[in-house]
Amino acid sequence: MQSPGIHNMRNSFRSIAARRRASRAQSTSLVERLINSTSSGDGSDGGSESREVDLKRALETALGSLGALRSIYETRVARWEDEMARISDERERVELLLRQTLGVGLQSGNGFFS
Repeated sequence: MQSPGIHNMRNSFRSIAARRRASRAQSTSLVERLINSTSSGDGSDGGSESREVDLKRALETALGSLGALRSIYETRVARWEDEMARISDERERVELLLRQTLGVGLQSGNGFFS
């Protein structure tokens, strides 16, 4: 428990945890940005222009978030398609092995895995 290796690991863990806490404190959520941007207007003419700028900024943030969600969705779809292709290939290999091993004529509509 008191070895230098354990001491170094604890110090490293503490520094990593401190950096993560600091990065979380710096980042703000979309909701916080929207609340801060909409509450900054003061009601005067300059305030309406400021509010318009804030709303444009909020819209750009929302569009950026939608773009990120689209990217995540496309990645998931690609993974799913790859997985389905892999499963199909495995099914074909198993059917081929069964045909070779058992000598049974498996047809795609009447096979074990259809």
